[in-house]
Amino acid sequence: MGTCPKCGHELTTWTRRKDKRGKKIYEGDTVKYESTNGTPPMTHRVEWDEQKCGFVLGGVGEDGDYWMREWSSARTEIIGDDKEIT
Repeated sequence: MGTCPKCGHELTTWTRRKDKRGKKIYEGDTVKYESTNGTPPMTHRVEWDEQKCGFVLGGVGEDGDYWMREWSSARTEIIGDDKEIT
């Protein structure tokens, strides 16, 4: 993410995914993700991972992140973003 040099607004990157309500998911969004293994829904931040060259749900999986191509938009709901949750 960066900042617009003209207006100072924070810029975010669209992940090219939408949540279960059809809302675009951006880097920095906080999402509730419902897994398929029976565990309760968990809250995660959408982050860019340089090593994977892709978006991840922070803090999920064996290596600490859940790669975007492995998570289902149908089980994801946006609940906030950087400006709303600090």
